[in-house]
Amino acid sequence: MPASALPPRRPPPGGARFFLISRNGPALQAICDDIASDGGVAAFAVADVGDAQALSAAADAAVAAFGPFDSWVHAAGVAIYAPLLETPVDEHERLFRTNYWGVVNASRVAVPALRPRGGAFVVVGSVASDIGTPVLGAYAASKHAVKGFIDSLRIELLAERAPVSVTLVRPAGSARLSPNMRRTTRVPPPRSRLPPIRPKWPHAPSSMPFSTPGVRSSWAASARFSVRARSSRLAWRTGSRASCRLCPGSPSAGERLEQS
Repeated sequence: MPASALPPRRPPPGGARFFLISRNGPALQAICDDIASDGGVAAFAVADVGDAQALSAAADAAVAAFGPFDSWVHAAGVAIYAPLLETPVDEHERLFRTNYWGVVNASRVAVPALRPRGGAFVVVGSVASDIGTPVLGAYAASKHAVKGFIDSLRIELLAERAPVSVTLVRPAGSARLSPNMRRTTRVPPPRSRLPPIRPKWPHAPSSMPFSTPGVRSSWAASARFSVRARSSRLAWRTGSRASCRLCPGSPSAGERLEQS
């Protein structure tokens, strides 16, 4: 199962095989060794999700190793902590290359491969796709773009009755920065920092449950987002039904919900 980020360290039951993709070869090797030590099967390829050709070659390597895949989980992402007008343009563009174009590149590789046999395309986005976020403006903008792309892709696949489920997982933030993030991000002065979001759950849920049809959008956040989540789902259902009806040959609402 190709993934542009790391899966759970212990493989789930059922004989799932993992194929990992990221820029960090030594880390991927360590993860594969851990999975093998637990009785699982895993392999990897080194690629940057912002490089369409490299990602396509990695997908070919996955098929060569394990045969056709039935799920693709994309979770690559970077963040810049800086006011928007103080964010260098080259850094802003690089962030979009990973966060937005990485999703586009993954979809252009994964969906055509999943379409003949059916499967799941899962993207880990962010709660920032629904709210503006000062000091994380570039990141929030990229996640808004990801949500627009994924929602539109889902509608198009529903309209053509493709047997591919498309899911966007939107976790909330963490209350602390990792040591690596502290070294590589522009952290603003203490007086300009926003209060951290403190999720109710210490970790986002595994993306494995979303590798089955029926789940299209999921929130992993604290209770403060529950009202927004319910209203967002209602808006999505209403909007996607209307959009699907505008597509030639699209199924009815009932057929669409059965299919998804």
